[in-house]
Amino acid sequence: MLTNTIVAERLNQYIEQQGISKEYLADMLDKSASSIYRLLNAQNPTIATFSIQIADVLGLPANFFLKDEFSLQADGSNNVTFGHIAFSKDELSPEGVKDVEQLIQLCNILAIYSEDFQ
Repeated sequence: MLTNTIVAERLNQYIEQQGISKEYLADMLDKSASSIYRLLNAQNPTIATFSIQIADVLGLPANFFLKDEFSLQADGSNNVTFGHIAFSKDELSPEGVKDVEQLIQLCNILAIYSEDFQ
């Protein structure tokens, strides 16, 4: 389950490992350094949305910090589950599978945004 704590830990760990300063992020996002510290806190109810903004600024995939919650799960057959949606690879062309994966990612990102605004 996606939690603010997990996303905050991933963000902070990545930032520390890459040697990215909070001041640099503040500059890139046109925010104050103090707001970056506040936004990176696990208590920030919009941390998932903020993680997408940081990923974008750093040139990473939008779901980079959400990756474990948004990964494909194969059950050993041709069936694939992504979140709550399951499909068989045999039923779709390779392009169709990629399209479904992208659609599911979009739905999950929209779900994050709707959670943040409820």
